[in-house]
Amino acid sequence: MIDIAKAALVDVEQRSSARLQRLFAVFRCETVNDMVHAFYREDDFAEGDPEEFLQHLPDSVSREQVATALWSHANRQLVRLLVADPERIELVSGRDKDMVLRVLDQLSLMPESLSADAIPHFFMGNPIWSAPCINTGNEYLLPIPHLVLSHIHGGMRALLDDLAPTVKMKMARTRAEYLEAQVCALLRKALPTARLQAGVKWAIGADRCQQSSDDDGSGLTCQRAGRVISSW
Repeated sequence: MIDIAKAALVDVEQRSSARLQRLFAVFRCETVNDMVHAFYREDDFAEGDPEEFLQHLPDSVSREQVATALWSHANRQLVRLLVADPERIELVSGRDKDMVLRVLDQLSLMPESLSADAIPHFFMGNPIWSAPCINTGNEYLLPIPHLVLSHIHGGMRALLDDLAPTVKMKMARTRAEYLEAQVCALLRKALPTARLQAGVKWAIGADRCQQSSDDDGSGLTCQRAGRVISSW
């Protein structure tokens, strides 16, 4: 999910940057006539006849005024940037298309699916936090692509809800191993000469109750001048 969400965001950013570069190239045309014709050659800027557009321009119009009008026309097509393209996401993420589609389906709501819900409740638990995509039946509209990463934990929980218990257990073990590796990496960076060992067993207290670090924890013993000063 993280790879696919990141790929969707990167895809929007790349297409947005490319769009602005092409738009600025249009605005650098020397004459109004060249500018308008260059603008209408771009399919995702506007549809129509450039000659018809030119006929409605007053003789006194400046290049800056025409550029402003063309920019407004181009902004009407901005919604196209927010349509998630499974094939492009597959290319950017390196994940197969079936997986991309499954994740997009899990992150999606259908139009009017929230129409019967109480809107005041959305302020404390907005459904789009875990499902920010809209499945129109023909395409996936992702208006706020970074929202998936902002609420990744809720999205992951929703993705795991329908999975088998064995898969959930595997995910729990994977999470524990990941957290343990992150803690070890942090401790190695902070204490480069320390010896780290996972799954440590030790005994504490008068009853010598045996303890051990769990799956996502480690034991740390601090020693100075040959004497142990603390353990946890």
